[in-house]
Amino acid sequence: MSGRRHDNPRSRFPVRDANTRRFGGCPRHRTTACACEYAEPSVAGCGKALGEGQRILIEAGDRGWSTSALATCKSAWMCDHCAAHHQADTLERDQFHYAQHRAAGGRVMLLTLTMKHSLCDDLPALLLLLDRARTSLQASKAWHGLGIVDVTKTLDITYSLVNGWHPHWHLQLFLAPGSTATPEQIQAALAPVWGNRLQKRGRRAGRAGVDVFELAEVPGPGRSPWHYAPEVEDDPDRYHPDNWADWSWDPDDHEADEYHPQRVSRETSFPVWALAASSAAGNARAGALWDQYYRATKGRTKVGHSSSLNLSWKGRVETGSTMEQPGEPVARVPVALVESRLWNLARFHRRGSVAEFGLRVGERDGLAAMAALWSRILDRPVEVTAEAELPLVRLAPARMSAQSKPRSQSWLKKPHPPAPARDSARSRSRSQTTSSLT
Repeated sequence: MSGRRHDNPRSRFPVRDANTRRFGGCPRHRTTACACEYAEPSVAGCGKALGEGQRILIEAGDRGWSTSALATCKSAWMCDHCAAHHQADTLERDQFHYAQHRAAGGRVMLLTLTMKHSLCDDLPALLLLLDRARTSLQASKAWHGLGIVDVTKTLDITYSLVNGWHPHWHLQLFLAPGSTATPEQIQAALAPVWGNRLQKRGRRAGRAGVDVFELAEVPGPGRSPWHYAPEVEDDPDRYHPDNWADWSWDPDDHEADEYHPQRVSRETSFPVWALAASSAAGNARAGALWDQYYRATKGRTKVGHSSSLNLSWKGRVETGSTMEQPGEPVARVPVALVESRLWNLARFHRRGSVAEFGLRVGERDGLAAMAALWSRILDRPVEVTAEAELPLVRLAPARMSAQSKPRSQSWLKKPHPPAPARDSARSRSRSQTTSSLT
């Protein structure tokens, strides 16, 4: 450790840690054990070691140390850890469909559908309205007259301090080979229909209700240009609770010109990850919004594909065909094993994910430094033992010192002496009163 201080460990996945603290355990008894029949949601147990006596494998790869045999919630909405994996899988599939369609002579357009909203709107109601309007748009004559053969839909949700929830659709339009439709023609054909579908449901599309542009090249490694997933790896510290604790949620605290709909800056609109981070920092308003976001997105699919795209992807997976990628994948090398009891103790610590932070320290300074860090922060002895295959990091067994040894209990075997007779003044006066009455 050489004098380094690690009093404020920061996890790579602060949203996952915020879910653990907010949804883990009975909501009526946060700090005490209870017998309530509370079903903990899967987002609260993401990253937890399953079962007692299990061992977590630590591996070294191109992106540092990682772990396996851990529980995952697989939620692309609520968990920044699982969203990163979902984003990578979606990008691979988008590249496959794009390259296949372009090779057949077709073109791909990106269509964005939005609508007007305000702070008074409830997210579940907005999502229901947006779903029905999109379904009605895809069933219209204007849609079928554009030569669209396949569609990939992606639902994205952000929050604005001015206009509240902002759900919107990103649709990839796969045009048939030989189609000459331009983005301007597609926008001119769909904008009136989209506005009409929203107007029937009491909404307006606004100026930017329909936006279309063409994707002219195959996306390279990295973030897909059409998949607006959260940037969970671009700036991890951006979503830390310390950076969102001072945010104001009252529009009356600012000038009216600053909150004009046409002058909304990026500082007033942010991804939903900030709600979880601000909730963990103690913002009650952000916590209520995060709970509403959880209820609205539970069981909802973020990315959907048309049936023909699903069939082509299924055939690609069954045949094992892959796209050529530059470079060779870096092999993962096993490093050590971690006791599940120790991992869960460090994973759900009051300071955050000490386990994730310990992996980064161990990658730089070794297993002994990681064990020393966990031992100091958790205030429990942690040791590294040599096993047959890999080193094992575990909690050290408790050792009794000379001062902590229990006293001899041999006195329990001796018979107890008879209790002495009570000869106090009070007992004598009570006996005299009893004798006088008799």
